[in-house]
Amino acid sequence: MKKNRAVFGAIGLTVSLLAVAWLMGACAPRVKTVTNLPAGVTQQQAQQWDSAVATLHKIASTTSTLRKTVIQLHDQGIFPDSPAYAETLRIIANADVLELNAANFLKKTPSEFGLTQKQFISAQMQAMIGELNQINSEGLLGIKNSAAQKQVSGLLTELTAAAQLILAL
Repeated sequence: MKKNRAVFGAIGLTVSLLAVAWLMGACAPRVKTVTNLPAGVTQQQAQQWDSAVATLHKIASTTSTLRKTVIQLHDQGIFPDSPAYAETLRIIANADVLELNAANFLKKTPSEFGLTQKQFISAQMQAMIGELNQINSEGLLGIKNSAAQKQVSGLLTELTAAAQLILAL
């Protein structure tokens, strides 16, 4: 039993380190130089827009993984039917909506990341962080297995860190 805990601990640490490395790469612009910028749009704005779009894609992927993980835990009986389970699924759905709002807004203003875009995206990410913090404080209590709690907590940490990266742009 102790060996299993050590293995889960090592796996959790490895996943956490990979998540941090993955997220650190998300903030770097994918494009170094943008040509034919619209009037009034700076190179830095275009790069920040690109970084935000890339990070939003990673948020969408991680949110999907979180949803699948929670449903699998439910199917395995580790996260039983309860108000905490229902609330966790509701919060994950809200996080999806907030990410989609941000991504769709950026699609409307390609290669521009001015004050208007930053304010809207910031509001979406702050709301997402608030929602995810509710899972940390309420939803994890419904999971009856500490290894599964750590798994979900790791995904929540990854999502929160990605949202924080966008806020830092």
